[in-house]
Amino acid sequence: MAQCVTCGAGLKPGESRCVKCGTTVEVQPSAPQAFQTPQQPQIVYVPQPPQYSSQPSIATPTISPKSKVTAAWLAFFLGTLGIHRFYVGKTGSAVVTLILFLVGISTAGVVVGLVILYPLGLWSFIDIFIILTGNYKDKNGLYLKN
Repeated sequence: MAQCVTCGAGLKPGESRCVKCGTTVEVQPSAPQAFQTPQQPQIVYVPQPPQYSSQPSIATPTISPKSKVTAAWLAFFLGTLGIHRFYVGKTGSAVVTLILFLVGISTAGVVVGLVILYPLGLWSFIDIFIILTGNYKDKNGLYLKN
């Protein structure tokens, strides 16, 4: 809305004479209010078409190169030593299993060793079951091949 330059009264659109003071004025736009902000340009997102490479992509493997049969045999014969875990690359749990086995054997004369060896045998039995059902994974999270 335009304003009169003499008295500051508001002028209706198209009027050149102030109703309040009667002076003829040029129509000037009103000053912007303090709370008004200039309008920001509108940003329009234009999606780019997909870009294709002429080189084929290299697929990541989904099956481990380690054998399920080998892991099962190692777990059956040497499971309490953790050898099957070394085979599939799970060295952290394999070292823990090996240390527990050595502590269990060295203290087997005292009943403490048997308390350690029994859970190791149970752990190996569970590992054999998991390997044979096909749900055992190697260090990279890949299932063992048949």
